[in-house]
Amino acid sequence: MIGTLRPGGRCPGRLTPAGLLWGGLGSAVAIAAVTAPGALDARDDIDRAAVRFSAHLDPAARALHELVAAVQSPPGTPGPAPRDTAAPAAPGAPRPGAAVAADRMAALRAAADGLPRLGAPVGDLERELSAWLTDATAARPLPALAPADRGELTDRVLVHATRLTDAVYQEYDRARADASRAREAMGLRLALGAAALLALLCTLTMLMWCRIVLPLATLERTLGAVASGRPGRLPAVPRRSWLSHAHAETRRVQLALKEERWAARRDREALRSNGTAAMGLRHILTVTEQPGPGVRSHGDTVAAEGLIAGDFLDTVALPGGATALLQGDIAGHGVQAGLLAAQVKYAALAALRLGRGPEAAVQAAWSALAHEDERFATLAVVVVDPAAGALHWLNAGHEEPFLRRATGEVERLAATGPLVGSLITESDGSWSVRSTAFARGDLVVLCTDGLTEARNAAGHQLGDTAVAAVLRDGPPDPVAMVRALYLAVEDHGADWQRDDVTILAADTTCRPAPARATAAGHR
Repeated sequence: MIGTLRPGGRCPGRLTPAGLLWGGLGSAVAIAAVTAPGALDARDDIDRAAVRFSAHLDPAARALHELVAAVQSPPGTPGPAPRDTAAPAAPGAPRPGAAVAADRMAALRAAADGLPRLGAPVGDLERELSAWLTDATAARPLPALAPADRGELTDRVLVHATRLTDAVYQEYDRARADASRAREAMGLRLALGAAALLALLCTLTMLMWCRIVLPLATLERTLGAVASGRPGRLPAVPRRSWLSHAHAETRRVQLALKEERWAARRDREALRSNGTAAMGLRHILTVTEQPGPGVRSHGDTVAAEGLIAGDFLDTVALPGGATALLQGDIAGHGVQAGLLAAQVKYAALAALRLGRGPEAAVQAAWSALAHEDERFATLAVVVVDPAAGALHWLNAGHEEPFLRRATGEVERLAATGPLVGSLITESDGSWSVRSTAFARGDLVVLCTDGLTEARNAAGHQLGDTAVAAVLRDGPPDPVAMVRALYLAVEDHGADWQRDDVTILAADTTCRPAPARATAAGHR
């Protein structure tokens, strides 16, 4: 029956697992209540049969055997001694076998008390033995003078002893038969009890298969279908199934997973369609033009979120032969900050390409941010003029750039104005340009605060001192120096997802011939 059941098939009844348990226990108790009394009665019958053997039949048989031996002993022989005497009889005394016969007759009578069928044969034997004992205990001067009828008395005793022996053996057969029937009855009752228990076990197994195994198998297939995302309807579950709540939760999870898969598919499609735009925006923010003559530069950006950072950088060859280094940091991360960074970058680049100088560049950046109430930016513009051997900078609230001299000394380019944002109501005169000497072998490094404030798992920042140490001991060219600074952040164990890290470095290779118009006008 169990083998014909299929997952999802219907089973009779509406038993729950708890009902199966209590039903099985009740059935087992009922079977035990019916089977146990009969088995106990049969056991009592077997015990009574064993008592008949040990307490009655066996002692009666031994006593009868010894009585016959005492009666059959010749007159001149001592015969078997009675159980309470040990001395032999003297010549001319009463017959020695008489005492043994009397003693065994008493034992035989005691053993036959529990056997009603032996009452008559024992009584007949006792009457004949009394006559024999009367004759046997009479004193005679010589054994040769014994009466001639003594043999007749002995024969009569032996005849009744033989009848009693037959009765004892018949009683043996009855006791064996009773014991055999009792064993058969007990075996039959135990077999019936075992068959009933087996039938109960089979029934419980079938019901457990229907009410536990099949629902669990259905639930397993349901969970497998939900987990694998295979389409199709879930298996039907009876409303009153004990697993109906679990199936309801499974259906709820299936709907939630379908919604999540749909959203993920939509997001993948959006990412696929917008991926090119995201890569293009990153390129806009991080691309640098070729620097002017006599200047080497290199920069890179590591975004905290995805591909887009709020930082930007660029190099611009100015009309007078100098090179402008531009770096900015928009508050925030991600696409929104990146889009705003692109606006600010190209507003500042437009002013620089027109030769308007760093002040005009920062004012153009301020114009791009004037409509942003919750956004602000920091900006650094550094103009390297190899022909004049000078460096001009404007720092609008940006991380102070590092200037490493050829001698190894490290300086900072201080801020020359506030950060750029809607808090500044008038841009004119808010920022100024400063200048310093810049010879061959000097190296300028622009960085965002993500470099100096890089924190490790313990919360410790990398700090200005560590950055200055890398600059002082690091390689001389811009490419190697940018790489060394990023390695310092990694060795510090910094969390790269805390903030964007942007670095731009530049130096001079030679001093070109002076052009007609130089960057000195940007001072």
